[in-house]
Amino acid sequence: MELFICFAKQIYLVWFTSLVLLGRSGDAANILMNAILGKGSHYYITEAIGEQLVNRGHNVTHLVSNAFYKQASSRQNSELFNYEVYDTAIPPEVIYQLYANMSRVAFLSPLNSQHIEVESKPHWHRYQDCQAVLDNHDLLERIRRANYSLIIYDMLWPCLPIISKMLDIPLVGIISFPNPCMETEIAGSNFNPSYVPCTGIGFTNKMTFVQRFVNTFLYAFVPWLTTDKYVWYNQLLHEHYSNDSVQLLDIVRETQLFLANSDFVADYPCALGPNVVLVGGLTSKPPQKLPPSLENFVSSSGDHGVIVCTFGSFLSSHDLFEANSKLSVFISAFARLPQKVIMQLSHEPSFPLPGNVKVLPWLPQNDLLGHPKTKAFVFPGGNNGFYEAIYHGVPTVVIPLRGDQFDVAARVTSTGIGVVVDKLTVTEDSLQHAIHQVTSTNKFANKAKKLSTIFRDRPMPPAQRAAFWIDHVIKHGGEYLQSSVHDLSRMQHILLDVLTVMFILFLVLCVLAYKCSSKVLWFLYGCVTHKHLKNS
Repeated sequence: MELFICFAKQIYLVWFTSLVLLGRSGDAANILMNAILGKGSHYYITEAIGEQLVNRGHNVTHLVSNAFYKQASSRQNSELFNYEVYDTAIPPEVIYQLYANMSRVAFLSPLNSQHIEVESKPHWHRYQDCQAVLDNHDLLERIRRANYSLIIYDMLWPCLPIISKMLDIPLVGIISFPNPCMETEIAGSNFNPSYVPCTGIGFTNKMTFVQRFVNTFLYAFVPWLTTDKYVWYNQLLHEHYSNDSVQLLDIVRETQLFLANSDFVADYPCALGPNVVLVGGLTSKPPQKLPPSLENFVSSSGDHGVIVCTFGSFLSSHDLFEANSKLSVFISAFARLPQKVIMQLSHEPSFPLPGNVKVLPWLPQNDLLGHPKTKAFVFPGGNNGFYEAIYHGVPTVVIPLRGDQFDVAARVTSTGIGVVVDKLTVTEDSLQHAIHQVTSTNKFANKAKKLSTIFRDRPMPPAQRAAFWIDHVIKHGGEYLQSSVHDLSRMQHILLDVLTVMFILFLVLCVLAYKCSSKVLWFLYGCVTHKHLKNS
């Protein structure tokens, strides 16, 4: 009898599971995601969202380049996804060399001519890659046949909106860097340069007069910061879409939902449209156990604990230090610390390492930051690492090298969770002093823990929140969330037409008032003169 009951339970379990799976597959949508080349932190963001979408029963396909397909498809959760691979316009070896060059100039000034030349090349390569994708008719036909319900794209590469227009597929945009207010102004968010800094300049929301002047000038007169990056792709749009009156900026404005990898726990509050959802901290999650050898090293640190030092997934640490003597500066500073240091370094240095320093080519960053022995995080200011540090309540030392890392550094100081070290003037003493400052002063750790408590007190984690809203848009559409600003011209948007009419009316009223007062004064003057003559 017991055997029969057990067998019946197994049958019921199989039947119930089948119903659940069938129910999920009936509501499943095919979703295409893209993170430019499929490399580094940008891909990790889409991967985190994609995992939650798969958990909701959807089928997720990542569009990645042949240069980084093997890297993306060999990650831990890669079996959850399908992959569409596009061939880059230039050989992968050239791309690898480009990133090596970007690493070599990272410690140079952003105004250095060599730095500017190297950093400008990816924009042109992305344009070429878009042309190659749009010319790949086999790839476009596979995308067409897949019957995708949604395209989720990184807003740094406006190529996917062209495909969405060609194939009539709705869009969801991902903003991978801080400051969502500026990027989503095209969606109706209110960007005010008096208290919202432009991207990439490292200002806080409390600016001096000079900073506000510079910020306003950049916003008003540097179109690349706002819309010019979309205008650049119009030629490709008109080559592959028959309607020449359509502009890429109009297509981007039709994006039904914007997911910003940002959170007001650390970012600067501003007015966002209802179709902008903050999902900052997509890669932050509870820590997993460390590998035994790494755990032994961390545990042996005693009460002093450990310092974690990484340089992100975008730059090569080998090339980063090859062109300068900065590695010896870092190692010498670490040797003077009472803590043990775990440093991401793709190669063993040519000189002996001090006993308190361990170098590894790859670090489980989130798991290390979540370890109770971790006392501080030394990093260049990547947005993902920033929110992982906040999630785990770890104070930071930031050495910004490029791009939005200067914005992250500004947010580190404004939130009070760490200090910034200038990459141009970093020395053994300044680095050691900065680490000592954040590890020996409780105010940094206390502030980091307070932000961690606020950040975790949410109905659902960021990746789940992103998947929920994507699922919502798939079911109901996102048109009702869009602002009517799309229907206005720039002149109407800033009320220039209204202000012009009001100014004209004001002038008319002033003229009328002048005329009336003149008449009255002349009448009074005439009365007084007449009375005086009569009396005389």
